[in-house]
Amino acid sequence: MESKRCPDCKEVKPKTEEFFCTRAKNGKRYFARCKTCNRKNAAKWYANNKERAAKKDRARKRPQRSPEQKARINAALRLRRKQIPHQKPMIAEQIRCYRRLYVSNRYKKDPTFRLRFVINSGQIEVACQETPATQH
Repeated sequence: MESKRCPDCKEVKPKTEEFFCTRAKNGKRYFARCKTCNRKNAAKWYANNKERAAKKDRARKRPQRSPEQKARINAALRLRRKQIPHQKPMIAEQIRCYRRLYVSNRYKKDPTFRLRFVINSGQIEVACQETPATQH
């Protein structure tokens, strides 16, 4: 049986799921630390990072939505996005100005963006040319 040495506690333990957590689904890759040292490290991290830990816990406890709920929420968001330009014309104009400024700056600085922009806008016709077959 293979054994593995934990870098924290320096103990040599059998390389099994009983003593080491596995990383891969097939159970062949193991964490460097043994389970007991891993738990101690996790507790220490939670103690030192209470805000981040609370945020992670909230995200984990958030209820999972069904596909029907997600579809309903997405439809409502799409409807709201369509209504924003009509309800708040000033915000829509600001967004258009920002986009125009972004595109013009990127057009000036990025040659690949410029090429894609020109091709997509239809200013240049790109035709596939077949190479003539070589004669033998």
